[in-house]
Amino acid sequence: MFRTRLRMLRLQQGERFVTEFAAKHKIPAYVLYRAERGLAYVPPRYRKRLAEALGVKVADILDERGFPLPA
Repeated sequence: MFRTRLRMLRLQQGERFVTEFAAKHKIPAYVLYRAERGLAYVPPRYRKRLAEALGVKVADILDERGFPLPA
């Protein structure tokens, strides 16, 4: 499996389940699920929200196109 910083940071925060994390931060679970696996980019409207939820800058977790960075 492709490891991303998104997944690593979420797990470090003790958030074991994608669905719970996504619901808590108002991000569609399918967006987070696919991004964590490197299968899709994060749409612009969710990038800042996701970074804030993880306590990092957008550039720390996503490239300029919105694709997740490897762990």
